[in-house]
Amino acid sequence: MRIGLIECSTSQFKIIEDLTESLDSKFSDIQIVPLTCPDPSKIPVCSKRLIKEGTDSVIAFTTSTSEEATLLSMVSEKIMDIEIAEGKFIFLIVVYDDEARTEKQFKQIAISRIENSINSILGLSKVQINKDNNENQIDENSLDMEAGTGLKESSDKLSGDGELPPDGSSDVHSLF
Repeated sequence: MRIGLIECSTSQFKIIEDLTESLDSKFSDIQIVPLTCPDPSKIPVCSKRLIKEGTDSVIAFTTSTSEEATLLSMVSEKIMDIEIAEGKFIFLIVVYDDEARTEKQFKQIAISRIENSINSILGLSKVQINKDNNENQIDENSLDMEAGTGLKESSDKLSGDGELPPDGSSDVHSLF
């Protein structure tokens, strides 16, 4: 599995070298495809580039301040658009400047979050493989076929057949 790893050149520290060493010992079945982008606003473009180059998923890493929340919100929205268009997952990992005091703490937080994202990617790919092999994870016979019919509402709000009283005295809000 190929996973793209984006690192912003504006980040307070560089993570790719430390991360590659850590990941090689923990995840032997993945290949990291690194890419450096100029700033967080370019993460969506770089993500799309990595997907077009054949990566299965992308993890984008940056450090930030709380003042950049609006920018990161816009980046997140653009990432969702790319995920929908391409059918691939993109994880945005942000370590804020007030989360750690030293570079070592920053790196530990970042590596932990990236490893969690990789575990999610690997877990998602296993579910997809199981789905492709027709090994359903959900027993369809165990699903409650009455879901959404109102049959389990309280008896004083519903008539015996699961319908609202014919006088219309009950509205949806009174059911709660």
